[in-house]
Amino acid sequence: RSRRVRLMPSRTAGTELTAASTSDARDCAVFVDGEELPSTSKPGGDGTAASNIYIEVDLSTQAAETAARRRDPFPGQLDAAPTAGYTTVRGVLSSRYMLSQVLFNMVGSATGPLLCFYLLFGVISTGPYSWDAPEVIGPILGSPFFASFLCPLLAPAGLPEATAWGFAKVPLTATARYARLFPFLGTHPAWRHSLLRHMLVGAQVSVLAWPTALLFARFVLGPTLSTWTQILGGVGYCVLLAPPITLLALLSLAVEPHYARAVDGLSFDPSPCRRLWLRVGWCLRLIW
Repeated sequence: RSRRVRLMPSRTAGTELTAASTSDARDCAVFVDGEELPSTSKPGGDGTAASNIYIEVDLSTQAAETAARRRDPFPGQLDAAPTAGYTTVRGVLSSRYMLSQVLFNMVGSATGPLLCFYLLFGVISTGPYSWDAPEVIGPILGSPFFASFLCPLLAPAGLPEATAWGFAKVPLTATARYARLFPFLGTHPAWRHSLLRHMLVGAQVSVLAWPTALLFARFVLGPTLSTWTQILGGVGYCVLLAPPITLLALLSLAVEPHYARAVDGLSFDPSPCRRLWLRVGWCLRLIW
């Protein structure tokens, strides 16, 4: 789509705005589709005054950019090519390091709670349990916060090696749009403490997890749960919590200031065992 615009002299507040003089017009370079017009084709090029000037303006590109900006007020932040040392939000979420952490936490969320729930609900106490009993409601309410604390706890230890698996820091401009929904992706000083970030992750995941688990316990597993139904149901609940919590917690770790603080204290000791223990200790210090 294009529009032809005619520029004509006009009067404003008693001052006459005339067209360019012949000499000025001859000194101007006029380009059409990247090629300069000959002097005889310029306005005033034949010695006449450039009183009426026509300009052909292509509005198609501008219209497309305007429409795209209205659809996405932060263009390019999800898929833009990252600069050196940086990656995108999508790059972090789809990295092999993120995938390995999700799988590791799902396995850990199956084995650890299985032993814990067996001791609690199969040894210390036994079923059957009502769907609204404290033994059922307690794990439903508390598991998102325990998972948010434990799943990303040691993830910073592997950050230097994680760059080879596609995990790197994300610039603040790329996370600004998501910080409205997930505040822990922002720059507030409180989010430098991983404990606060992860507890907020657990709280936001709980908004969907709690009602879903309660309805499942009432209408699918209940209204009365046997001992092993209680144990295996709790294990399944923890396994399903691991992916969203790991994705959000590690994405918050990749935000540039959080990433810089986590990497700053990591050990590069030549001894693998000593390096591992020092990095684990630093991960514990990052909690606050």
